[in-house]
Amino acid sequence: MVIIYFQIQIAVVRKQTMPFNTAIEYWNLKNMKFICLIKTTLALATGITFFMTGCSNGNSGAASSTPILEKKGEYILTGFSSNMAVSNNTAIIAHTDDSMTEDGIYFIDISTPGTPQQTGILETEDVVASVAIYGEKVYFTQREYHDGSWGGLLKEVPLSDREIVRTLSTDYIPNSFVLNGEYGYLLDYKGIHIIDMDTFAILKTVGSLSSYMMTIDHARAYVAGQYHAIDVFDISYPGSPQLLGSFTNPYDSAPHDIKASENIVALAAGGYGTLLFDASDPASIELIDIHETGDWAEGLAVDDHYTYLADGDAGLVVIDTSNIASPVVKETYSLGDYAREVIVIGNYVYVLLNGKGLVIFEKTK
Repeated sequence: MVIIYFQIQIAVVRKQTMPFNTAIEYWNLKNMKFICLIKTTLALATGITFFMTGCSNGNSGAASSTPILEKKGEYILTGFSSNMAVSNNTAIIAHTDDSMTEDGIYFIDISTPGTPQQTGILETEDVVASVAIYGEKVYFTQREYHDGSWGGLLKEVPLSDREIVRTLSTDYIPNSFVLNGEYGYLLDYKGIHIIDMDTFAILKTVGSLSSYMMTIDHARAYVAGQYHAIDVFDISYPGSPQLLGSFTNPYDSAPHDIKASENIVALAAGGYGTLLFDASDPASIELIDIHETGDWAEGLAVDDHYTYLADGDAGLVVIDTSNIASPVVKETYSLGDYAREVIVIGNYVYVLLNGKGLVIFEKTK
């Protein structure tokens, strides 16, 4: 009894100041975490084993008899890997060496998934905040200190020669960059900067403050930020996004990743797990599940009815979301390092590890 009381105090001691509707969602989230705490405490106090792979409205699932994924290959990078992008036969990884003094972008040939090979390195002056690859061009963002304040840089590099050909400076440190045809979207504290990719210049800035990342699904863009968990934009006209609706952030930390497929939005929320939203009606977005996993929800990929989660020290988690109201963890792959990012392209799943580089899986079904 004493142990249970101690856990209750941890769950409720923090005071929150937020709008009423946000507070309801926040306490719903905390209640789910509280159930997990009670189950864990009872297991420790009584010796009873509770079968849990996470807490998601009390639902969980066992691993499937036939593995969903099979490991095909890896490329080991020691040091600190922070970001990854994959396209066609190339993966690019933002990496800092063991000494934490040399930063760069590593180019990896993944045309033979079983034996990926490094083909080059582009050294950078500072830590790379994000990377993106579109066709035959690579884009990356960095911070810049100038005249007593921090700003940002967006740089363009052709895959053919790996030399910086264009640079765009901004007033704030960039969080991420997304390209959509002739327009690019650079996200930072100020909002979303719309970039004309022909002139490589900012046309205008829209959106809410503290925008972290964006994902595009058909004619909609979904933006995750510090104050709004989701902003939904109509990008039928990419140069002039129109805000359709928002969902106030129900947790007290910055989002780590966002992905969307057919109006279902998945949000990686660090220690809170994965949040699933129904954005069918953008004016009334519904939080339909909070799926807590083993460690720290960092990166997401959505493919068919599976959501792939880079879950920190827990590794790669495969979640069956065919019943979106009751997602089930199907498999967890321990990778011996901190899983930071996951990308799915075709029949392959690419996982970026914090200190060991790239791991490639192939789907088996």
